[in-house]
Amino acid sequence: MRLTRQQIRQLAEMGFKFKDKEDPFRYLPSVAQNMQVYPEKYILAGDHLNEDYDPELILQTLNYFTPENMRVHIASTKFEGKTDKEERWYMVNYREEDITDEEIKVNKNISCLEYNILTPRSNG
Repeated sequence: MRLTRQQIRQLAEMGFKFKDKEDPFRYLPSVAQNMQVYPEKYILAGDHLNEDYDPELILQTLNYFTPENMRVHIASTKFEGKTDKEERWYMVNYREEDITDEEIKVNKNISCLEYNILTPRSNG
């Protein structure tokens, strides 16, 4: 995971160094927002640079993604006529339903390896 993180950081740095000139009227609001979020030395580059690598924080965050606290959104025309609510601003029809205990149980047993979700090999 560390090698992939280094590659991401290097790509972000290159993206910042060779960034196209922006329209000042569009750039200024993002700088003003960054002043609220980043320390002074990162105000201009904060959106582009990835300095910290904290594997513990990454694992802690990933541990929040469990079948018990997931939310699934499915959008399709195949559900036409099977909805019971309408979104108030966009008038989109939808339906909400709980995930069953059986579905949670099935999802707990899914492994990333089953779906061949692996980290990429190094380019070097």
